[in-house]
Amino acid sequence: MAVIIIPTRSDLDHYNFTIDLEGQTYGFTFRFNGRMKKWVFDLTTEDGNPIIESNPVYINQLPLRRYQTPLKPPGNLIFIDTSSSKLDPTQDDLGTRVLFMYIESSEVI
Repeated sequence: MAVIIIPTRSDLDHYNFTIDLEGQTYGFTFRFNGRMKKWVFDLTTEDGNPIIESNPVYINQLPLRRYQTPLKPPGNLIFIDTSSSKLDPTQDDLGTRVLFMYIESSEVI
């Protein structure tokens, strides 16, 4: 499998989960920042070591690209707007209109 849809949700304003990406387990925490009116996420190793902290969710951007650490997954993360409206997720549509995807390293250019 080259692209994985990572399950996200908008019925909770703050939640976390772990997922296996290319043989390694990573932790994600998502929370809605009411002041910014934006979702943000943290990415950690399985042991809880931070890789990304409080990264705002923007569609069509690759948040891992700017981080130079061997701790990050080898592929890319991206948020995609399935409606083609080109809007970042609102408090109510992360995981429905906006999907979170992981592109495995074999597909990364």
